[in-house]
Parts: sequence; structure tokens; C-alpha cells
Amino acid sequence: MTTLQNPVTKETKIVETGFSISCCVLAPFWLAKRQLYVPAALSLALVLPTFGISSIVLGFIGNRLYINALKKKGWVPSEPASIPQTPHAKVQADPPASVQRAPQHEVHVPAHPSSPSSKNSQTDLQEGDSRSHQTELDKMISDVLGRHSGYEKAFTGQTVPASMKAKLSKSFPALNLVQETIKFAGLYSALGMKPVGIVITETTLHYRWSSGFFGFSKSGHVPFRSIFSLQAEHKHIHPCYGGGQPGPDITINSGTRGWIQTFMLMNEEDEKVLLEVLNELAALIPKLKH
Repeated sequence: MTTLQNPVTKETKIVETGFSISCCVLAPFWLAKRQLYVPAALSLALVLPTFGISSIVLGFIGNRLYINALKKKGWVPSEPASIPQTPHAKVQADPPASVQRAPQHEVHVPAHPSSPSSKNSQTDLQEGDSRSHQTELDKMISDVLGRHSGYEKAFTGQTVPASMKAKLSKSFPALNLVQETIKFAGLYSALGMKPVGIVITETTLHYRWSSGFFGFSKSGHVPFRSIFSLQAEHKHIHPCYGGGQPGPDITINSGTRGWIQTFMLMNEEDEKVLLEVLNELAALIPKLKH
């Protein structure tokens, strides 16, 4: 068995390893239940032509496919809780009366650049720079939103609806609202489905957008320190798809990460806000890395 934990919700899953009889017998349903839709579709298509051999193969690899899928969504192996060690009191005997103690003298050491007070000053300066850069990030987002009206699905951390904020961990598994603060969120959904879009915190760009030939939704995150180039632009045909609905295309570190269609998901103003926020974020990232 393998135990995995969602670092955001702290939810734990215990996944069997090795051969799965359930997957072998009910492969399409077993895989679909675990949101492994591509393997489920393939197993359904291959079960008759292969006379059931494909189901036997899936019985051997099904659990591994599920574990890998969870890890891609951000789940991590759960570590056993450490047992705290009880500190042992040290007993020190009083010196014999015959032993005379040498007189104690105070020694005043002059301040040095590497002294704690100097280090504290350096830390204060670094924290001040960080706060200044965060203020620039907040101002950039405020300026972009101020230049537009009519958008419906762009939010700051204060304006994200509580009902939507409670569901963000499902679309953005790596988002930790305890340790991170939302600066901007572009959340686009239709027909009650999980939203696609982006969430920008003080340190990280989280995303859930379409990717690949079949346009399946893909979730992930990129810390600012790992971003060297970022570009967003409107495209009619997406390189990673070769077609599809028009919409914003996002490139990170010179590689296309994904796209979001505008049809049924966002209006023209929402797309403009998204493009401007991402492209202006690109100019700020060198400062936000410090």
C-alpha cells in the first residue's frame, strides 16, 4: 500500500499497489471513477479486439497509473508522524566547597558587521524590500482592473466569492491559503464545472487550463523564482492543439503551457484583463524573486 496526502486539504488516500483484480475485471469503470479518463477510453476500445488481454495488463498497471496521476496533481507521500523525544534533564553536582571559583569579569564586545544586531538590520532591509515589491504587485493588479469595466470573472483576494474560494483547492491543488495570499484570480467556468484560469499569490503562479491535443484541463503551479519568461496573447489556433476555440495562450519559459478558450467562459473584457495581468506580471517577476 502507498499513502498519499494532499498538502493543501491534508486529505489522505491509501492506494493499493501491485495487481488489482477490480481494475482487471471492471477496467473502464475502475479507471473512470479515479478520473483516469484517457486510459478508461482506451481500455473500453481495446477490450474486444484484444480478447480481454488489455484488461489483464491494466490489472497490473492500474494502481501505478492512479498513483502517478495523484502525484501530478500535487499529492505527496505521507510521512509517519515523528515521535517527540522527551528531553532528559541534566543534573550537575555543586562543586566542593574547597574549590574556589575564579572571579567573573564582564567583557564588552564592540558591534561587528556579523553581529546579531547587524544581521537583524539586514533582515529588516530585506523584509522592507519584499513589502515594497508586494505593494508594486498589488498596485499593478489594481491599475489593470481600474482600466477596465465589464469584466465578470476577475478578482482580487478580497473580492473572490467565499463559495468559490472554498472550492479553489480542487482546481488548484498546490494552492495553500494558509501560507499564501491571493493577489489576483481569473476564474472561468460554465455549466457548473470546475473553473479554469489562474491564481496569483505573492510567490507563485497557479494555473488550470487546457493542454495537449485533446484539450484536457491541466493543473499546476510555477514559483516566481522559476519563471524566466512569461507571455500571454490572444490566439485563434493554439500550438499545443492545432485548432480549437480562440482564446488566451500562455507561454512560460519559452514553452507553451496551455490555453483557455473564450467561448462560454469569458467575455472580451475578462480576456483583456487576464492578458494584461500576466504580461505586466512578467515585468515585475525579476523584483518579486528577491
